[in-house]
Amino acid sequence: MSLAAFSPRTYFAHPQAIVETDEIGSGTRIWAFAHVMSGARVGFDCNICDHAFIETGATLGNNVTVKNGVAIWQGVTIEDNVFLGPHCVLTNDYNPRAYIKKSGAALETTLIRANATVGANATIVCGITIGRYAFIGAGTVVVRPVLDFALMVGNPARHIGWMCVCARSFPLPEPTADSSAICPYCHTRFRVTRGGLAVAEGTHREHVGGHGTRVRRAKEPIPFGSSGNHGSRGGDIQFPRARVRPARAQGSS
Repeated sequence: MSLAAFSPRTYFAHPQAIVETDEIGSGTRIWAFAHVMSGARVGFDCNICDHAFIETGATLGNNVTVKNGVAIWQGVTIEDNVFLGPHCVLTNDYNPRAYIKKSGAALETTLIRANATVGANATIVCGITIGRYAFIGAGTVVVRPVLDFALMVGNPARHIGWMCVCARSFPLPEPTADSSAICPYCHTRFRVTRGGLAVAEGTHREHVGGHGTRVRRAKEPIPFGSSGNHGSRGGDIQFPRARVRPARAQGSS
């Protein structure tokens, strides 16, 4: 569905925000001093906090939280339910020079898969993929692709464990020919694969967390077309018809 069909506007934009694109889904909130350029694509129910910047050619899925001071550049794709913590860093040029101007295919692409979290002040070096449900700790510098559900910390990033759907961490399992893992908190079972963890067959698709929060399971479809190939940009976001929703408090996730 073309976003040109969204009329009248069904998202919230603070009077001091700069919004130059029409490709914004319903229920999205854009707060003061944020800037969304023409040609950027933002899904529904996103929260774009103060001083965020979304450049032409950047793509955000649905229910994405972009906290204060985050810049999302051309070539960066953020899938559904991703959390970008305050002042985390994304780029699109691996070796920039002020006197060498690059655009289009000359820029690197970065993909952050559905349900991942990037902590405050973390740096994601361009040209890599952050896996589904991966968790990047605050201040971490990520220089290589990250597995699904991986918990990463440090500079450079180290894989120290796994982060469950329920947002609790647990240790790396001992490597065996038939590796598996289980979350000690919500008892979700996982298979260990080359791409990280995968929710085992028979696990419920929804979970009620310790604070009563419903969590979507990894097996739910993601509207980017890709079935899990790391590094794949995926297809178009599917934007449903508009639903008018009241604006929430500033900075809410």
